[in-house]
Amino acid sequence: MPHLRDITDRAELAALVGQLGRWLDTGDDKEGRAIFHEDAIIHSARGGATGIDDILDYSRRTSDDNENSQHLITDVLVELDGDRATMTANELVAYFPSRTVFPSLSRLVGLRFAFQALRTQDGWRLTRVEVTPLWRQEA
Repeated sequence: MPHLRDITDRAELAALVGQLGRWLDTGDDKEGRAIFHEDAIIHSARGGATGIDDILDYSRRTSDDNENSQHLITDVLVELDGDRATMTANELVAYFPSRTVFPSLSRLVGLRFAFQALRTQDGWRLTRVEVTPLWRQEA
């Protein structure tokens, strides 16, 4: 039978992944700092970043001011190992023009995530994010 701490950890880690989706949509630096460990690493088909400042800059560099996104992350699976965790998840990203009321979809992208996380004194933080593109559909 799972311990209460395991259940709480799994819920916190799933919420952290959900928070990542919101951060990817908003780009809020304060929220990004609450998600990633200071030495976190990101790898994706679009490049990578090491360290929280580089990750925040990478997010700005790979964003398009003429386009908004909605990141829908689902199927979060968590494996706990004390103060460390690994997770996987699927993501659907919808892209659409910015500065438009109720815009039409530009494209959809399907991705798979692999995460590593560490429990810190401030709570769980992502230490590694691997993004694998699966498919892309132009609208």
